[in-house]
Amino acid sequence: MNANEEVIAALCSRLCVTPETPPLTAGEWNKLACILHAAGSAPQDLAALSREELQGLLLGAVDAERILRLLDRTQALCAELGRWASRGVCVLTPASEHYPARLGHKLGAACPPVFYCAGDPALLACRAAGFAGTRSAVGDDLAFAERMAARAVAAGFAVVTGGARGVDAAASEEAQRGGGHAIEFLAAPMERKLVRPAVQRNLREGRLLLLSAASPNAEFRAGFALQRNKFIYAHAEGTIVVSAELGRGGTWTGATEALKAGWNPVYCRRQEASPGNMALIQKGAVPIGEAFDFRKLGERGGAPHARQISLYD
Repeated sequence: MNANEEVIAALCSRLCVTPETPPLTAGEWNKLACILHAAGSAPQDLAALSREELQGLLLGAVDAERILRLLDRTQALCAELGRWASRGVCVLTPASEHYPARLGHKLGAACPPVFYCAGDPALLACRAAGFAGTRSAVGDDLAFAERMAARAVAAGFAVVTGGARGVDAAASEEAQRGGGHAIEFLAAPMERKLVRPAVQRNLREGRLLLLSAASPNAEFRAGFALQRNKFIYAHAEGTIVVSAELGRGGTWTGATEALKAGWNPVYCRRQEASPGNMALIQKGAVPIGEAFDFRKLGERGGAPHARQISLYD
């Protein structure tokens, strides 16, 4: 990591923290980034400031004492990140070359300043087609997800999912089998996925990229799952909803939020027998079937949203 990455990780990572000094939230980081941007400074400059200079810079907008305590853990955090690096996990921050800038542009101040990553982060530059659907999907829904993922790969898209079982797994695995690329924004602990031989093989071969805003050893929490839904819809040029339960579940919540936010187009498999799918179409999702042309993916883009402050433009 470079000096700016180290400082951002020290301020925002949830590794090596204590209950008394929680890391900065996405909103707090964005506030600090605005202050630094206005001052013509970079994150690495914080480490050289005295307590009085830091207080003068922040003017109470961010707790200077908390910043100092978080910076004090830099050495311990770098050692911990080194241990994760030996397992193939790195950190992406707004100071990193491959930080997912699309998310920053779409989510603004809500975009996490730290992502943990396994695989080649350069895959984030690929054009991406999102896939979403219920974990309990079976039979025809899974087959549809596989067929559409294969066609997305053939059209030059990486497949983006939430890495869950069901539709996510069907689309991601088909993309990798077909020689394409898959990006998974995880809610479940990354370290559990890293022990799978097939995952390790696809990571080595550059077919798979795993990302999480949660620490790689963090336990599953519903909030992580809701958050990662935003990442799928905001990163992809368009997302295909294969199956959704009416008014409930992560697929429904993620799709309705994306439709309301207008990040990128939401496409939904037209199934008269699926009340959830038909309701999403009524709410504005574009109905599609087997004949969907991936050359049209992203044609109905949403309105621009607040952009996360960047210190590196």
